[in-house]
Amino acid sequence: MRNTPSSQFDVVVTGGGIAGSTAAILLARAGASVAVVERTAVFRDRVRGEWLAPWGAAEVRRLGLGEVFERAGAHSLPWNVSRSGRPRYQATPEGDVPLTFSHPRVQEELLAEARSAGATVIRPALVEAVAPRQHGHGPSVTIQRQGRREVLRASLVVGADGRSSLARKVAGLAEHTHRSSRMLAGVLLGNVGGPGDRSHFLIRPRGEGLTMIYPRGDGYARGYVFLPDATEADFRGPDGFAFFMEAARASGIPEDVLEHVTQEGPLAGFVADDSWVDHPYRDGLALVGDAAGVSDPTWGMGMSLALLDARTLAEAWIAEGAVEPAGHHYAEQRDRYYRTVRTVENWQSDLLFSPGEEADQRRLRAARGWSQDPTRFPDLNGRGPDLETSEAAYRRFLGLDDVALRYAGEPVTA
Repeated sequence: MRNTPSSQFDVVVTGGGIAGSTAAILLARAGASVAVVERTAVFRDRVRGEWLAPWGAAEVRRLGLGEVFERAGAHSLPWNVSRSGRPRYQATPEGDVPLTFSHPRVQEELLAEARSAGATVIRPALVEAVAPRQHGHGPSVTIQRQGRREVLRASLVVGADGRSSLARKVAGLAEHTHRSSRMLAGVLLGNVGGPGDRSHFLIRPRGEGLTMIYPRGDGYARGYVFLPDATEADFRGPDGFAFFMEAARASGIPEDVLEHVTQEGPLAGFVADDSWVDHPYRDGLALVGDAAGVSDPTWGMGMSLALLDARTLAEAWIAEGAVEPAGHHYAEQRDRYYRTVRTVENWQSDLLFSPGEEADQRRLRAARGWSQDPTRFPDLNGRGPDLETSEAAYRRFLGLDDVALRYAGEPVTA
């Protein structure tokens, strides 16, 4: 290792996806010397998010990345069709609407923007090791590229290397998991019918799952089905796509949307677990995006959280002027807003996707309250982490507060 060449940066980011590239852009714009290490030579289509919630679109605007997303072909999707059959406008209080796009194209454009902002992009390169700050030395990242090993030294290492994060393992942060029995599967679709300015998000009425179709405006759409009793095997092999389409039709997706649909990319299913670490900073290592925590993918908050992580970390770096206070400040804020998102997602999933007669009654009670006052259903899409998660808010969501009980003619507890 003595003969291994080394380079010095203020910040080294492991992973050039949405979280990592955005963090690199913001830190480089703030004057930091930044290196981004990306494993792949080209980003390719995989089963991943391509719908950005309205509050995530607001983050794009706030971060000055609108032109970057436009270059990647981002498409506004202001309307959504639900089980009522009536399109509903979706927006933040400021008017930001959902965006859809090709995930690989956005990754490429963000990484190019990081380079334009002054970051050094090292690609393709394999991260062999990550070391925290120790014995008076700052953290470091050991990489291998073109058969050569190199050490990148820094004041801060940002782990943006996904849910199997090496940086998280090295930091020794315990992973927490909220297990789910529900299976989510996604695929890139072609020849999707219907208007291109609206999504379809159709929840089955008795907890049997849902289907989501998100047009991208480029002739393709990303489709997902969410089933409480499916397995990964159901979506494999020659019959996997037929199983996917059957589930979409059973959810009520209109036939004019599905009539000519074709499979245009890989189809895969995975369990919709939450997993996270508390306080994602230690000894010069900060975790962002999925490396810090994955929320229930059913609700599509992952990319919005990644953008918020990048902004929160960069703002802490600028405000604090030193790595340790900046890292801890970021981690405290991340814990707070991730907990809010995860809590509301679990409220929704547990109520809407639990089977059985008792669960049906809970849904009916809650739905009566929502019809009386739609604000009882938390606007996670529009407001993101800016939501209340108190016991009173939970009871209001379920229609168990005094106002809802009186409206339903039920006894009110003292």
